[in-house]
Amino acid sequence: MVARLQDHAQLQAAQRDLAGVMAALAREHPDALGGRTVTAMPLKDALLGNMKATLTGLLIAVALLLVIMGAILRCSCWRGTWSALRSSPCDPPSVPRARAFLRQLLFENLAPSLLGAGLALAIGQIAISALRLPFPKVS
Repeated sequence: MVARLQDHAQLQAAQRDLAGVMAALAREHPDALGGRTVTAMPLKDALLGNMKATLTGLLIAVALLLVIMGAILRCSCWRGTWSALRSSPCDPPSVPRARAFLRQLLFENLAPSLLGAGLALAIGQIAISALRLPFPKVS
């Protein structure tokens, strides 16, 4: 059950009142409510529980991915100068040279992209499973 406390109400007072109501209900319906308790807590704690560690880990993973992507972007900016020097018109252009140059650029960009995509999928799956842990499965 979800309820909102009045502005001046304290959580401890609400807990005491709920415990009294639950005890009275347990006396009236011992078969259904015997041995059950009730707890008052902030909605944030009820929904998220102990997710602080998981969310902190997710934040660190995202920051690490941003640092890696920044390094890759920096390398690709430097590669622009390198490729301009490499493709300078010192000698007549040849098809095998251009094909080799394009193949090298493709593999240099494809490998980090695939690695980054795989890493992102793995981190995403781990994060989703960690975020689902505190919530019970409903069937």
